[in-house]
Amino acid sequence: MPSVYITNVALSDAERDRAEGEITLEEMEYSLFKKMKGSSAPGIDGFTVNWLRKFWSSLKLITLNAINECYREGSLTSNLRTGIIGLLRKGQKDPTLTGNYRPISLLSIHYKLASCCITQRLRS
Repeated sequence: MPSVYITNVALSDAERDRAEGEITLEEMEYSLFKKMKGSSAPGIDGFTVNWLRKFWSSLKLITLNAINECYREGSLTSNLRTGIIGLLRKGQKDPTLTGNYRPISLLSIHYKLASCCITQRLRS
């Protein structure tokens, strides 16, 4: 297994500026339909990527306005700030050994969508 080195990396001014600002509808749709896995686990709110895709035509403006309002206010809602960390057993391994579990975090689908949009801004 190769070694992994983690270093502190700061964003350049240009990268920081590119990541800032309100998210556009085009960015959301690209992230939702092209970048996010439809089969991912439901978030803390119980909604999946596929669910959001199915109802996107009805929810897109509400979602866009809500996420951008968080940006304008400088604060996420309590639902977007909340996550649940659970443990999943790896296959059929011995459940009495702690190393046979992996953590999973459940986050709001809307948080995941906003995060994906910002991540896409940082990709060159």
